[in-house]
Amino acid sequence: MALRDFDAEAGNVLVLTTLRGRTRTGWGAPRGPNSGPGRRSSRTAAAPTSGSPPTTTICNSISRCRTAAHFIDAHARDLPTVAEIAAAAGVSVRSLSGGFARYLGTSVRSYLVEQRLQGVYRELRSGVESVTATAHAWGYVNLGVFAASYRRRFGENPSQTLARARS
Repeated sequence: MALRDFDAEAGNVLVLTTLRGRTRTGWGAPRGPNSGPGRRSSRTAAAPTSGSPPTTTICNSISRCRTAAHFIDAHARDLPTVAEIAAAAGVSVRSLSGGFARYLGTSVRSYLVEQRLQGVYRELRSGVESVTATAHAWGYVNLGVFAASYRRRFGENPSQTLARARS
């Protein structure tokens, strides 16, 4: 578990890492006689003071990943960035990426692409007006790339899905 604290006097970020009961300082931390590798640090990570950067939360629980996944499910059509998804889940981009890899076995971007393709598939199955309008509504600009992704995912062209829904 890593905690970050901003040392306003020295202008450095102190990173304390607790591993197997030992506390170690990380990059940018002022070095003292008791802060070397394998030694206990005399400094502790205090709550951030005013003007300090916020403490980052590590995505080590599935609930943060679940929150991000629900956000993606609800906003896939709006084309959220990974940074927006991480902000909605209350974690950093790096933590979110690690959590998705650990708990879902995929990347955030791959999950977003899958949800967008599923959304297009659902709309095509409902018999919408055109493949082009549906693809554009879900944020696909290059229809050739969209059709290739769709074919790779569902094993048929988008127009075949639409034709089957109309019959």
